[in-house]
Amino acid sequence: MTEGIMTTSVSLAAAAEERRRMIEEAAYARYEQRGYAHGQDLEDWLVAEAHVDRIISKPRKPQPIDVPEPELQQSGGRSAARDDAMKRFVKQHPKRDDLKI
Repeated sequence: MTEGIMTTSVSLAAAAEERRRMIEEAAYARYEQRGYAHGQDLEDWLVAEAHVDRIISKPRKPQPIDVPEPELQQSGGRSAARDDAMKRFVKQHPKRDDLKI
């Protein structure tokens, strides 16, 4: 047996064991909800098994990649060259109160 096949079979065995554990817990939770009444253990198991299989088979949404947001300039996204031009204009015309940017 090659190492890759052995690793896969170990992974599958671990997944099967985890699935069984999840079913056991769900079946026991149903047993608890019914007030520990005996006689419905097969039904509890089958319902729990169906529930766990639905959970496992749901397609998972891809996790978002944490990408840092680009830093925006305080000007609201205008280019640096335009910001510099506005600063020069304001310096050249300091007394204008009705300046609209």
